[in-house]
Amino acid sequence: MAEKAEITRKEIIVVDKVSHNDYGDLVFTDKTGKSFKVKEARSQYFTDVIIEGRAAELSYSSYKGREYVYSAKLVELPKDEPATPQSTPVVSKPSNSPDLHNRSYALSYAKDMAVAKVIEPKDVLSYAITFADWMDGKPQAPITKKPASKPVKEEEPDPGDLPF
Repeated sequence: MAEKAEITRKEIIVVDKVSHNDYGDLVFTDKTGKSFKVKEARSQYFTDVIIEGRAAELSYSSYKGREYVYSAKLVELPKDEPATPQSTPVVSKPSNSPDLHNRSYALSYAKDMAVAKVIEPKDVLSYAITFADWMDGKPQAPITKKPASKPVKEEEPDPGDLPF
């Protein structure tokens, strides 16, 4: 006999759009734009509950470390309650924030310097932080480590070792 899955959390959503993808999976979004997917093998259990414009309580479980929608049931929202999810929101910086943008570029530039053997790979993060601070207009502390004076010379491969 199969064990019953352990419910890890519950969330109330208001369904916005419902569809099936090319694989037969049930795909739906809530009013906030969050997307959900129920695999084709289990989607028939959700078609009577996941209805556009209606509120549903989703119960989650996990399998091999991945969370999935275990069950759903129709619920009524009180008139004074907004039609948004009731789970704890995750606070994060928006992906278009200038700080994140600058940090990404700074890390890329520092990585390029290490690939070009201008700096040591172990110094990539310190250079990236310095670059990001400069791009954000923060006061600069001098870099204490100097770039390599000469690029490291790469050895030529032995022609006999080449696979072609």
